[in-house]
Amino acid sequence: MRVSVRCFGYPLPWYRPVAVAAERLGFDGVWIPDHAVAMTATDSAYPYSATGKPSFQPDTPFADPFTMLGHLAAVTERVRLGVGVFVLPLRHPLLAARAAMSVQELSGGRLVLGVGVGWLAAEFAALDAAFANRGGRMEEQLAIMRAAWRGEPTRHDGRWYRFDELIIAPPVSTPIPVLIGGASAPALERAVRIGDGWYAPPGPLDKTEASIREVSDRLARHGRDRASFQIVVRAPEAAPADAIPILADLGVDETVVNLPRNVAHPDEIVAWLERLAAALGRGGAHPAA
Repeated sequence: MRVSVRCFGYPLPWYRPVAVAAERLGFDGVWIPDHAVAMTATDSAYPYSATGKPSFQPDTPFADPFTMLGHLAAVTERVRLGVGVFVLPLRHPLLAARAAMSVQELSGGRLVLGVGVGWLAAEFAALDAAFANRGGRMEEQLAIMRAAWRGEPTRHDGRWYRFDELIIAPPVSTPIPVLIGGASAPALERAVRIGDGWYAPPGPLDKTEASIREVSDRLARHGRDRASFQIVVRAPEAAPADAIPILADLGVDETVVNLPRNVAHPDEIVAWLERLAAALGRGGAHPAA
């Protein structure tokens, strides 16, 4: 099972040394989250916490995911570069396709694109994007993006998007895996039906295990080969090293570990990574002093 790290909430220049350290210590990927804006007040409840509050404040730093992953692609050679998850219905699919293609080509085929429908209605309103019908809209967006990534002339006349024949060049040299995020029944069904995998939201192990079973059941009902479908799961923040073997036994393909945010310098994150790598027996790791 792959073990990756989630880099979030830091001053943006910190991402580079963290990604370099993660690669040196044998981790498999670096994931970053996405929000276009953070609202100072909202009535929307965050669906993955008991309080309904997200784990960040409005002034928490967020990077544009494709800009940041292009930056990290230039200083790493091996780690997968993931967005977990990109709120696709906030964006036009052709612009998103171009940005993702650029990261894929600059990184040598290391992008993993997690997408989700979003939960923050006020964010959609701020960007003049419709909050209703965003699930169906995202499905149409993905069809457009996959067609555009082939680098061939394509036109579209759909329910939400219409355009005359165009080309986005160059074509991607390696297909971009698209994982669908979320834990609702529609999200899991959408992941199995049109996704290359599923990106699990944060949550306790028992809920994650139940969602994994549901995904497996849906794969069987759709006749999909489990080996061709990626299951990527967020580890609990408390004792992630203890949860990793449990998730491996559940057949998870990749576990994403949250990095500590209550730190004053990126060296503290690197030291934490060294301790985790040593606990997991990762290559290049050594016990931190």
